[in-house]
Amino acid sequence: MTQEILRILLVEDNPGDARLVRETLLAEAPEIEIVWHDRLEPALAEAAAGAVDAVLLDLMLPDSVGLATVTRLLAAAPELPVVVLTGAASDEALAVRAVRAGAQDFVGKDTLASASLLRRLRYAIERKRAEHALLARRMAAAPAPAAQTSEAVLGGRYRLDRSLGAGTSGEAFLAQDATLSRSVVVKLLHTQRLDRAGASDDFLAEARVAASLSHPNLVSVYDFGYHAQRPYFVMEYLPGGPLSARLAREGPLRVPVAVRLACDVLAGLSYMHERGVVHRDVKPANVLLSGNDPGAVAKLGDFGLSRSPFATYEGLGAPFFVGTPAYMAPELAGGEPATVASDVYAAAAVLHEMLGGSPPHDLRGLSPQEVRRALQREPTWKLPADAPAALRNALADALATKPADRPESAAALRKALRALKATPDETRARSGPRR
Repeated sequence: MTQEILRILLVEDNPGDARLVRETLLAEAPEIEIVWHDRLEPALAEAAAGAVDAVLLDLMLPDSVGLATVTRLLAAAPELPVVVLTGAASDEALAVRAVRAGAQDFVGKDTLASASLLRRLRYAIERKRAEHALLARRMAAAPAPAAQTSEAVLGGRYRLDRSLGAGTSGEAFLAQDATLSRSVVVKLLHTQRLDRAGASDDFLAEARVAASLSHPNLVSVYDFGYHAQRPYFVMEYLPGGPLSARLAREGPLRVPVAVRLACDVLAGLSYMHERGVVHRDVKPANVLLSGNDPGAVAKLGDFGLSRSPFATYEGLGAPFFVGTPAYMAPELAGGEPATVASDVYAAAAVLHEMLGGSPPHDLRGLSPQEVRRALQREPTWKLPADAPAALRNALADALATKPADRPESAAALRKALRALKATPDETRARSGPRR
């Protein structure tokens, strides 16, 4: 039986490694067609066009590094099987995380010949096809929708009690896990999005990103499934609810409480960044609290934007990318990609709101062009009188207009906040961000 001729997308920035891969594949099957790109951005367009059968992917590229490389590719083409190329043995841990995030396999560049690269690729293709076939069978066998979603039992296990609110992609419900006798949160894809191309894959990608991350300051994902053809995933329940609700209820928080919660958020961000994932939508609504007591722990959730490099914010139109304008770093309003620095800015904007009752910029009622200009100006500072100078200065650094002027990482900002001595008679603070 004649094997199908494969078209392979090779994404590798090192010409020598790219040549080695090509020679290895063509030695096994001269008829294979190989499309090579040394950057991720053009490869994303190639993958999205749907003209390749599989991808060989180096995770360390000039325009994308780490786990974000595979999550961005899978966001552009969720149906494509991906085999990750690793260099040194130290890359294997990252490659394993890439497989957890959706890649089918990984192979070392130094073992290409002995590993039979063609066999690994064919296996990845068959595995991806099997996944899609299983998904199709599950959707075909799904029970009819319940008369009322709030009365549904999902997977014979999760009873939906009440709605907790809806977002762009799905609706969250407080639910009871009958197996483990605990409260959980179930997020269901909106019914009206079922017919939208790629919506289920996007939803699955969000669950995969969240499930690949495990940290005390990130919301945990427990399970994934389908109910009446609607995908859902199950997360831990945090009874304190979103930080936005607490701020609406109580107003500004005391300085020590606000700083501690900000440090929690920054700890979660630091863990994500170390694994090549940028959150892209840090805001009070996406910060969940373990309780309502002063010692409550903050956990960052909602990873719906974390898997893709760009996402249009519908309220402001196509020129705006990724996130919520009130917490958006100025460079994002200009169309630049989200980075670690933009996450640091957003975390600082959340801290400013916890301290002063509002984000650094009042953008209500402004046009997209006016928003872009407003984000280039100095923030409207509304900090309490007892905020120490060191805290004001740390915020001024993190809210700097230029990314290079901000702390180099979430960990660096967290270190600065943890070192604060909350005494109101410190040296006078700077009036705004460094220029």
